[in-house]
Amino acid sequence: INSYYFLLLILPLYLIGAVLFYLPYEDALGRHDVSFVHLGYSIMKERPEARLLPQKIDPIYLEAIRSGTKRHEYRLHDEKRQLLRVGDYIEFQNQAKKKDFAYAEIIEIALYPNWDQALQEHWEQDFALTYSDFAEAKKACECFYPPEEVAHYGLVVYTIRFLH
Repeated sequence: INSYYFLLLILPLYLIGAVLFYLPYEDALGRHDVSFVHLGYSIMKERPEARLLPQKIDPIYLEAIRSGTKRHEYRLHDEKRQLLRVGDYIEFQNQAKKKDFAYAEIIEIALYPNWDQALQEHWEQDFALTYSDFAEAKKACECFYPPEEVAHYGLVVYTIRFLH
């Protein structure tokens, strides 16, 4: 009988609390998720038309984004990234620390067919502290995606504004 009362009284309160805490948002793929609740709910509430794309990132690049030395994000222009527009958001998740996030707004989008062209304009600003020259930066970036995928989709370079 005690467990019956528990289920009748406590479980509904727990479920109501869970629903109120995990307010859903729609990410760039149209999925409803809860990973952006802590910061993003206020942004998504202010701009419900905006999309959010969660992306994993190496710690060294995450710190460069936070410090302002890296103001561009280079990604494969696949189906999920083709949905993003200026004014949408990227949630960067540290690959080494799963609860370490940074958020950025997309303020410009540029498309390129290959790494040479994608890196040409901003590589020094974004990677000079990490790599000694263009060839080294290009070689490192080419490891992120298979060449056949880059040839098929191309690359997108987001100019970003760090939020938090």
